[in-house]
Amino acid sequence: MRPVTMKPKPKPVMWLDATTGRGVTLDGRSVSTVIKSRHRTPQLDDLLDTAAHAGVEWIMLTGAEPRTPKDRQSWMDTPTPGWAHGEHYRRDDKRGRYTNTLTGQKVEISMASTWFGDVILSPVQASHAWGALRYYLNRVEPEMATPLMSPGLTGAILWAFSVTERKGTRFDPEPVSDAVAELLHATSGQHHMEHLVAGPNASEHPDTVALVDSRQTPMIDTFAHSDGRFMYAAHCAELGVGPATELTYEQANDLWFFQGSAGRYAKARYRVRFRVPDTWPHVGILGVQDPGSSTDWYYPNRPGATGVTWADHRELLVAERFGWGIEPLEGIRFTEKLRPLDTFAERIKRLRAQVADAEAEPVVKRAVLNALRNILIHGIGRFVMRGKESPLSVDHVDDLPPNVEYEQVGDRFVYSARPELSAADRSRYHPELASQVWGWSRAQVLSAPSPVPGTQGRYAGALHVDPRTLLGIEGDAIYTSTVPGWSLPAGHGGGDDGREGRIRLQGLLLGEMKIPVTKDQRDALKKRAAVAGPCAAWGA
Repeated sequence: MRPVTMKPKPKPVMWLDATTGRGVTLDGRSVSTVIKSRHRTPQLDDLLDTAAHAGVEWIMLTGAEPRTPKDRQSWMDTPTPGWAHGEHYRRDDKRGRYTNTLTGQKVEISMASTWFGDVILSPVQASHAWGALRYYLNRVEPEMATPLMSPGLTGAILWAFSVTERKGTRFDPEPVSDAVAELLHATSGQHHMEHLVAGPNASEHPDTVALVDSRQTPMIDTFAHSDGRFMYAAHCAELGVGPATELTYEQANDLWFFQGSAGRYAKARYRVRFRVPDTWPHVGILGVQDPGSSTDWYYPNRPGATGVTWADHRELLVAERFGWGIEPLEGIRFTEKLRPLDTFAERIKRLRAQVADAEAEPVVKRAVLNALRNILIHGIGRFVMRGKESPLSVDHVDDLPPNVEYEQVGDRFVYSARPELSAADRSRYHPELASQVWGWSRAQVLSAPSPVPGTQGRYAGALHVDPRTLLGIEGDAIYTSTVPGWSLPAGHGGGDDGREGRIRLQGLLLGEMKIPVTKDQRDALKKRAAVAGPCAAWGA
């Protein structure tokens, strides 16, 4: 099925500060929320009334999220006199949906941070960032006059417009079979997430060993945060698509062991039996699902440990290069040479470069760059969207779908549901693309080519630091108690030459500090390092 596009029209929207109630509409009108109660700050129904009076359908809240009452699951469940609650989405892309009980007007509320990340914006700055995002998207794709309601959907539609061959002829990437899609959902994780300091947040699995013992190293004098520059954009090149061929034991072994580099680099995933080397001193390379969980993973690194898991061929290349034993048990090979994501990624990279070079208020520029990153990341995540179960809530028990389990939270009824995919969403459903990008990114954060040598040749990544200094991995972020030489800018002797995918130093703290035993402590150091920046590493 050809990926379905749409030509979105600008939705009447306004940006409001939830604390002050002041904001601005898409057409530049200033608004000020009238507080009907004795509260010092606007209540949710005050914001909705303001939207109704201004004639807008969408509120983006800037600043901090509204407070959640003690008897409610979320701020979205706050009582709203005169407004009926619809189905609220409570995951990362938080959205509350409401309908005026008298006029029938519908208003949706979301957080501006969904688009712009942790940049602190005033409503006026958020409106400027939105206007710039509209301009740049339309510049790269004339059919897109505006972003849509979420970064993920915006990315999905931009991809649908971008699916072209070199001659400019649209092609329709063939989907994988339902059986392969189900297997990808069941066996393909996203980020490598590990806290590697012994303590309450280190993995408790017996095949994992913390790399740092806080009893032996209670203090550190350096905290460095490095991460990949626009990592996903670097891993969208020449991916495989459907139809996918399921490989038997014999076929998987033939492809991996006996077809040379063409076989090793074939776009494929394998179920493998692996063995950690007897003298292994470092972080785990291959993730294994915790039994009974589809979201929790651990990374065996105990010397001599064995396991069975599914992994992308690039992860296996890293494992084998470091001496791990690999035995393919079966596999999935995708069809190659169709370049399904190349144009999409190149468009976003081009926009990113244009925004970086533009003259604009720094905070607005950073917000637009974050929005482009979110469009890329969540757009790729959208490839696996198949109506994932998410918590929804309704006002009345009679509004619940039949035969669902629910609980009452305050005066709301909360249940989980997996909506059916629309025909349009099904046309953009390609879990094989997301799984390959994620697998490549996991491999690269461990060991990626670099212009300067790491501990094992010209490579950068977590495996190329002293394991006694590796504090944690979080997606494409690496936390260490030394500054990795390869993370420095090329002009200061490092390997960061500005290319997408390079792992570069983002923040640095120097001076005696307690080692972060928990993730919360590590996150606190990360925030301080972000404020300090990386310049102390080269004496600036």
